[in-house]
Amino acid sequence: MRRRLPCRKAQTVFIFATLKIWKHRDSISKTVNTAKQKYTWKDIRIMDVCEIARWLDACPSVSIWLSKIIDNHISGIRSAEDYWNDYSDTKPKLIPNCLLVGRNEQNDKLSGWLISPQRYMIVKAESSLESILFILSSVFNMEERHKMLLSRIIIVEDKAA
Repeated sequence: MRRRLPCRKAQTVFIFATLKIWKHRDSISKTVNTAKQKYTWKDIRIMDVCEIARWLDACPSVSIWLSKIIDNHISGIRSAEDYWNDYSDTKPKLIPNCLLVGRNEQNDKLSGWLISPQRYMIVKAESSLESILFILSSVFNMEERHKMLLSRIIIVEDKAA
């Protein structure tokens, strides 16, 4: 039998998600405000299908993750985490720092570009695999507040995708 962990409402965010459009008499924000007065959750959020669609559009790697879960995998496209896990599963295990050794200047330049509004950057390496793994290594080694970039990175592996 599975052991249930106690729920500490004051430390837990309650999220209600629906795959329908919110068409209730009260708006989402009014419903959330009413619920916050009534319940002791740390925070309360409601996501209808429109909000979920905006989230998936803003975070393409989350879309890829979800497509795998619902068994509708998008061929030729992978999330950054999946790509890294597939290619770092070596003996010994490849760690992000390994690809950054002796590349401090390039890593700093890439890290700066990743958080800037600049539209593109050319990364030159011995192979496309090395360039992709270098970019992912750089992201994995960024400060925690910048790791949200992982949800916005996808690897497109063929032209049809």
